[in-house]
Amino acid sequence: MKNGKSFSEVILQRDLKEHLNAFIEFCADDIIFTTYETLRSKVLEFACVDFSIVILDEAQKIKNPASSQSSAAKSLKSSFNLALTGTPIENSILDLYWIMDFVKNKKLGSLKEFKDKYEKTINSSEAFSEDRKNLKTHLETDLNPFWIRRLKSSLGNDEFNVEINYSEDYNEKTKEITNSCLVQMSKKQISLYKDREKYYVNAKGSQKLEGIKELIEICHSPWRKLDQGDLDFNRFDEMIALSPKLKLTIEILDKIKSKNEKVIIFNNRKKSSYELKDFLNKYFRRNGVPDLEIDVYNGDINPKERKNVLHRFKEKVGFNVIIISPRAGGVGLNLTCANHVIHYTR
Repeated sequence: MKNGKSFSEVILQRDLKEHLNAFIEFCADDIIFTTYETLRSKVLEFACVDFSIVILDEAQKIKNPASSQSSAAKSLKSSFNLALTGTPIENSILDLYWIMDFVKNKKLGSLKEFKDKYEKTINSSEAFSEDRKNLKTHLETDLNPFWIRRLKSSLGNDEFNVEINYSEDYNEKTKEITNSCLVQMSKKQISLYKDREKYYVNAKGSQKLEGIKELIEICHSPWRKLDQGDLDFNRFDEMIALSPKLKLTIEILDKIKSKNEKVIIFNNRKKSSYELKDFLNKYFRRNGVPDLEIDVYNGDINPKERKNVLHRFKEKVGFNVIIISPRAGGVGLNLTCANHVIHYTR
């Protein structure tokens, strides 16, 4: 302190002080939504605000304590912190430690204490062993009462009144999960698959990765391996017979159409996305939806056109389909108008 002023008040330029005060006033008595990227770039402004509550969604993004966005999140001043994540542990159990450290500093002890108690035991014990089970019990005890975990088994109970359709069946006895929507490949697909499998069996280096990609493509878009002269999206029956996965997708889409609802199809292959778009447009225009215009949302289109694509999808009344690249739409895209999601190339 000097002459009644703090050191920061003395050195800050007037325009910066006015900027920070304006930002604090902007945040006052309100709910502020932001991204990790904006928080990182505006960390000085956000760090000046006295928040009542700070809530982190996708909190696994602060699992790396050395990252700038983790530092930015922990620089926030608040009376209460909350972290939401579906993947508290992605790479190691230390991910959970750093997330909990944001919620309640040193709740799980010092980093050394946590490593000695949990990380070392995990590294020295086998999966499903008694040591692991005991460790899980100790961890849950240490996390209480700051930890609420929602399991799939809780869905449907009165506590979580959520409707969900499963495509997987869990066998309590064998502890195995089977896919009840599994589709077999067509004879032509099997022939294409075996042919390429033989080609890549002795592949080396990057050829192996290319081989895996090609085999996956045969599974979801077998028409891409046909001669262009044999490819005709107007021959619906032949296309559907070639790809049972496409057949199941159309059956699902027909049910969604009957409800007059919207659906997102995730497809991580660019050419396949455009071909799927052309086929579905032609199919549904001939089957009761003459004005359907399916768009593809991916890295090929500029930001302005992306907004137009999303606007068309949101504004169209009734049944509609949009095909999205997970890479382009995986972060920062929120389409609440869609009731259904299909992971076509999963």
